[in-house]
Amino acid sequence: MNKLEKTDYITAVSAVFLLLVLGFLSLTSGLPHWGDDNAAYISEGIAIAEGKLPEQTIINYYCHPSDMPREAMGSESVVYVWGYPLELGIIYMLFGFDPSDIILYKIPDLISLSLLSGVLVLFLRRRFSLILSLISSLMICLSSHIFDSLNNIYSDISFLFLSMLSILLMELFVERTQEGKKANACGIFYSIVLWFTYETRLSGIGLMAAVIVSHVIAFSNQRGCDKDKKQRIVQNFSPYLITLSLILISERIFLAVPTQNFSDLHQEVDLFSNMKYYYELFLLYFDYLIGNGYMLYILFLLGLITHGWKKENIAFSFFIFGTIAVNLRLPYVQGLRYVYNILPLVIMYCLYGLKVTGDLIVRLWRCISTKYFSDSQITGFVRSFMPKLCVIIAVCFIILKCAYPVSRDIENLTNRGYRSNEDVYSDEALEVYRYIKEETSDDSIVAFDKPRMIYLNTGHLSFRDGVNGRELSEADYYLLYKHHLDGHIDVVIPDGADAVLDNSSFTLYWLR
Repeated sequence: MNKLEKTDYITAVSAVFLLLVLGFLSLTSGLPHWGDDNAAYISEGIAIAEGKLPEQTIINYYCHPSDMPREAMGSESVVYVWGYPLELGIIYMLFGFDPSDIILYKIPDLISLSLLSGVLVLFLRRRFSLILSLISSLMICLSSHIFDSLNNIYSDISFLFLSMLSILLMELFVERTQEGKKANACGIFYSIVLWFTYETRLSGIGLMAAVIVSHVIAFSNQRGCDKDKKQRIVQNFSPYLITLSLILISERIFLAVPTQNFSDLHQEVDLFSNMKYYYELFLLYFDYLIGNGYMLYILFLLGLITHGWKKENIAFSFFIFGTIAVNLRLPYVQGLRYVYNILPLVIMYCLYGLKVTGDLIVRLWRCISTKYFSDSQITGFVRSFMPKLCVIIAVCFIILKCAYPVSRDIENLTNRGYRSNEDVYSDEALEVYRYIKEETSDDSIVAFDKPRMIYLNTGHLSFRDGVNGRELSEADYYLLYKHHLDGHIDVVIPDGADAVLDNSSFTLYWLR
């Protein structure tokens, strides 16, 4: 692998700054989508900041909008993985929470995406040229799939950043120990990052397994005398003992053990349908990146065949397919969200495939051109023209990749503050939140398809009718959303229900 130099770090910092600017300018003042995972994260973050997590876990159980995980049955509480809520809790402690200032809660994702660009530059630079690493980093971070997620307040970007940072730190830690350099600071930082990665998503356990296996493989290839073997074992694997200690302390003493959902893997699924779904999903993603998804599929397979079995990559190969295998077994799909953290590794293999293809083309060109040119002419051409051509292509590619976010930023700046009537924080929605909070009794219950959003913005308990045994008769109010909600369950409003608030997007019915 290549050793990182000063130029690499400068380039990484430049990428971070570029993403920070582009990302900041793209932040909108509302929430464009009605998925309420973000509300769950924010509510749990506020509870952590106020020291009320035990009470919040009971509310999480009541407001859960989908079928309850089997692991939560009988416990009457649900603990959402709290790593990302912990980040949002910091925002709450700094700024408080006001529905009209939801943009502040997008800051953690903005920071994570910016830092991710620099981490990817360094991670890929250890394997490829600096130009190719920079292009690939921007290609990943500026793709609409990830860049647009800045405005969703989901844990996806944070988990992606932490996953890649964990992998990079593991490799740098192994490198320092192999060279006999001091690695205590690097090891402690790696331990903390790995712990936080584990606590950010339930699938963090898969990432932890991948870096540990990769580390074990690297350690098995280290050379040293038998006398210092015990010392090297302690030095290499002490970070994982620290990580385990942090997990035990944080989950058993200060916070709580997140509710698992392994039972989802045991439900009946249409495996063939899921395989087709993810095949087409990656094809669309590849199409967006270079305009020809099949070409990237070929490059990925070529890179996997030629480099996937090497000691520095083999654990990541299993991690990619393990992640996909788990998602194939889930009874639901979430687009690219659940596979974000393997996208950089998939692109890495595409780059390996590109490198193999490029080397083959150069060899063929040399064989053909030797009939017409001397070796010195060929060497001179390659050394003088090819680097310039690569730089020109790289600059053009970077400009093209920045075109979409720049155009979006310009549009966002010209419409700063605008929220459609389908936004979670539209004027109509804010009117509803204010009415429920100020004009209804504190113990009133509201039935709504996105109950966690109601709880976050009003403080009132809410549930989704027909889910987890909840029935409309338990509610005091029913909130009808007049626009489309995915998975909307039609509700027959009982006779005698009074419409106490009505606007272009909502009708709030009093049921008692």
